[in-house]
Amino acid sequence: MKEKYLIAHVFLFAFGYSMVSFELPPFLTLLGADQLYLGEMGFLLMLPNIFLPIFFVNMKNQSLVYKFIIISVLITDLSVLAIYFIKSLETMLLLILTIGIGQFIWWITTEIYFSNLSRDSRLINIYSFVWGMAYFISPITGSYLISFIGYLNNLILSFLIILLALILLFLFKEKAEGGENTIEIGGKKVYYESFFPSFASGLAFSIFYSIFPGFLFKNGYSIILLGYVITTSSLLRLIGFFLVINLRDTRTMEIIMKISMVLLLVIILPYFTINFYAMILMAALIGLGSSAGISVPLIYISRMKDSNISRNIAIYELSFGASVSIFSLLFGTISQYLGIRMPYLINSILILFILIIYVSLKNRK
Repeated sequence: MKEKYLIAHVFLFAFGYSMVSFELPPFLTLLGADQLYLGEMGFLLMLPNIFLPIFFVNMKNQSLVYKFIIISVLITDLSVLAIYFIKSLETMLLLILTIGIGQFIWWITTEIYFSNLSRDSRLINIYSFVWGMAYFISPITGSYLISFIGYLNNLILSFLIILLALILLFLFKEKAEGGENTIEIGGKKVYYESFFPSFASGLAFSIFYSIFPGFLFKNGYSIILLGYVITTSSLLRLIGFFLVINLRDTRTMEIIMKISMVLLLVIILPYFTINFYAMILMAALIGLGSSAGISVPLIYISRMKDSNISRNIAIYELSFGASVSIFSLLFGTISQYLGIRMPYLINSILILFILIIYVSLKNRK
């Protein structure tokens, strides 16, 4: 199977990047970052998802997509390495932005590449499962590694893992046997229904992966306990990816996307309590809900033969990235000035509002 190198690349890149994204909130908190700064971090990390999708809307050359994957890995890896040497919080924001640019280009180009390689959704399902596996393993692995070797050495390890992912990418190119140079554009239809669950997942992520770790860290959670919470979410997201790996029925996809938004409403829990078991429950449901909100829209798009793959994936990434980026900054500001628990209440209300709009539009259709 010639794609094995590409699949291995996806695992290693996602693993290395996830190690860094898990480390950043507690690491920056130790350097003196407050809740507003963590919100700015989440905003800058996902900001490229807002202004870069336009460049990928009509990308038709598969070999060009492959080259962009290489560029994205280089940008991400060099930025991760630079963090090791720079301790200034102000300069760190610039590096976070460059990591954001690299990771966005990687996500969108690999999604386009996989979707075009297999329009029956087989590879895109495997792709989701593989990066889900990486995100499951990395938080708890990273938490123990940080405890033993420290934050800075963990950054170097992440850099080396992403570098290995780049090498595998070159191996895939050597083994690939032509044939996928042009991305077939079968139509111009945009599947708006696929953007609501990804937007809702982005809303939950805007808190869960930016200000939430710092919030727990400041309230007495150790790096190990934080690792368990984030790993729980990653485990349930992985299980969710596995459950939909052979999903084919469009109607079932639409029902699952609706359920995903219902599960994400659990983000309200920290407004009432930060009990460890409550946080584990919240993390589990967010993981399961986001697995459908992230993966099913991609499966949905790849199954539609009349869809413009690059356009739909670009808009999908825009909906998710804009949600994470804008609301990370908003909720970081709210947490700083209106109370550290208020963002969780507002977030759940917004997800409920998105769910109501989605159901209303589907019923009308």
